[in-house]
Amino acid sequence: MTHDWALFKDLKPITITKVRIGNGDHIAVKGKGTIAISTNISTKTISDVLFVPDIDKNLLSVGQLIEKGFKVSFEDKHYLIHNANGQKVFRVKMRYKSFSLDPTEEEQAAYSTEEDVTQKWHKRLGHCHL
Repeated sequence: MTHDWALFKDLKPITITKVRIGNGDHIAVKGKGTIAISTNISTKTISDVLFVPDIDKNLLSVGQLIEKGFKVSFEDKHYLIHNANGQKVFRVKMRYKSFSLDPTEEEQAAYSTEEDVTQKWHKRLGHCHL
């Protein structure tokens, strides 16, 4: 969920009109779409993101990340998000007993999803044996 309309690459209306948040309240959902998160290294996309203007922080659902093939591991005061290939995508620090993803923060965005150079050339050469 995000409150930031500017993050969306595409945004479509949906039939769900409200979502329940942590304190039990229900708040309005205005749409669903794909967001683009630009870091100092690359741009990452996340699909099926809800547009909820009344929240003040962007929220990631660990369950939805796992459903999309990401792996999430919690370690000493941070968690790591890995893509389906096992590459680190984000490292998110705990602050005030909460995790807030800030892709503009260098430490959190310091992981590139860039493919290994050897693998890239392997594919370019038609999967020739290495």
